[in-house]
Amino acid sequence: MSFFSRYSILRHPRGACPHPRSGERPPLLLVLVASAVSHSDRRRAIRLSWGREEEQRRAGARVVFLLGAGGLDDQDDQDDVLQEDFSDTYHNLTLKTVMGIKWASAACEGAEFVMKTDDDIFLNLPLLAKALREEKDLFSKKISGCCGFRRISKLLPTVVCCESD
Repeated sequence: MSFFSRYSILRHPRGACPHPRSGERPPLLLVLVASAVSHSDRRRAIRLSWGREEEQRRAGARVVFLLGAGGLDDQDDQDDVLQEDFSDTYHNLTLKTVMGIKWASAACEGAEFVMKTDDDIFLNLPLLAKALREEKDLFSKKISGCCGFRRISKLLPTVVCCESD
């Protein structure tokens, strides 16, 4: 898979999104989690809480961790890591985000929604999936980011966002 990048993919989550012709249903929500190689404890916490396989199945979501170059712990042998060979530093967060978006558009094009978050955020996947299903028009074709307090959903009263079409 080529992303027209000067960096090479070190590993990618082969099973995160089914091939369009496989007959399998793509995820409703693809959650891209920016993490650092040194944050194995945070990835483990996510895998044991809101990112558990059972939670992902229930919500119709897939969680993929975004990492730069570096050695990984044994727990990272799971098929949920996307990693390229750029330095995994704070200054390369843009590269990490672009890597995730490019991968999502090439390998997970069937996902209805893509969310990018960080490894220090807790998500309620079932509630988020319910809001996406029930208020699809509210979230479709939007780029949202945290910028202030504003209610945008009856189901998600504490969502903080601004929108851009």
